[in-house]
Amino acid sequence: MKVQNILLSLIAVILAVIAFFLYSSWKIANDEFLAKQQAELQKAQELADQKSEEPESPVSAAPSLCFAFDVDSIGHCKKGDRLIFMPSRWGNDQLPIVVAGNNCDFDKAVVYNNGGVACIKLTDPLPKE
Repeated sequence: MKVQNILLSLIAVILAVIAFFLYSSWKIANDEFLAKQQAELQKAQELADQKSEEPESPVSAAPSLCFAFDVDSIGHCKKGDRLIFMPSRWGNDQLPIVVAGNNCDFDKAVVYNNGGVACIKLTDPLPKE
């Protein structure tokens, strides 16, 4: 009986250690993924800012691109920007619809699926307090 208890305790400890290492590996991979997406967002925003600093030609006055990977980062997009919303985490199929409903100009084309939204932003960013 004591041997069985010892074996069960040993198995429980081994499972706990395995679970810890699996969680740690997942956390590291997730953090690296989020950091990579944040770097891509920053790079895309820098490119968009560079384009907005260049004088617009009278022939093409295309709106600038504005990438957002979470709802909070939509705030830096300006009215008339082409909003590209691609959530960094999936699991809520309603989120792109909510983002479109709150931010998109429905007089223009709106493209969406459960992976994101592409549209023209309708509202200006909220002023910082």
